[in-house]
Amino acid sequence: MATSATTFRTNIASIEVVDTDCTTTSSNDLTGSVGSLGPIMYEIDNTGNTTTFAHLKVYDSADPADGGSASPELILRVQAGVKRQFICMTENTTPAGDEIANLSLRCVTEGGIAGTTSPTSDVTVRVLIKDMS
Repeated sequence: MATSATTFRTNIASIEVVDTDCTTTSSNDLTGSVGSLGPIMYEIDNTGNTTTFAHLKVYDSADPADGGSASPELILRVQAGVKRQFICMTENTTPAGDEIANLSLRCVTEGGIAGTTSPTSDVTVRVLIKDMS
């Protein structure tokens, strides 16, 4: 798994988080608890999985329980073989209705809270975040 976080000096986004192999094992606390964060764009690249949907689960937890027992703040579904962007910028909150302090991500093939099966091929997830603190 390869993840990175880049700090921007623009007004539109403060941080870019990239996970090039998002799986059922969560990428935990990707932002290091930098404050109140408002994710404004999610890009999910599921082009490597031509027959399997990917479900990105977004958590506000430094270490969400793996294996589908933790409730995500947001679930985004992407069809097989495509790349999708979800723009979700609001003035002060995320689409889930609150800001996130500890961004953690997981990709599985099942929707809902449960889900323990990783996509067969890599799913790349890119998140642009605005520091709201």
